[in-house]
Amino acid sequence: MAAQPSFPRALEATTRFIRDAAAGAASDEKVRSSLRVLCALAREDRMSPERLLIELKDAMSTTRALDVLHADHQEQVRRDIVTFAIAAFYGHNP
Repeated sequence: MAAQPSFPRALEATTRFIRDAAAGAASDEKVRSSLRVLCALAREDRMSPERLLIELKDAMSTTRALDVLHADHQEQVRRDIVTFAIAAFYGHNP
C-alpha cells in the first residue's frame, strides 16, 4: 500500500493539475480529485480553512498555474477552485 502524500506534495500535485487543466492537458475531474485529497490532508493536519486557502492561492499564484487563461477567466476559475476547496474541506461532496 502506498503511503499517503504529505500536504506539501499534495499541494504541488494539485497546482500541477490546475495548470494542466487550464492548458487543456488534464481533466477537471483530476483537479477535483486532487483538491479532495488536499483538503482531507489539511483537515488531518488540523489546518484551518483560511490557511488552506492561503496556501492554495499562493501556490497558484507562485506557479502561475492559470497564466494560460485570459485574466477575466483566471478570476472565475480561481473562484471556482476556492469554492470547491471550501466545500471539500468541510466534507461536502462537490
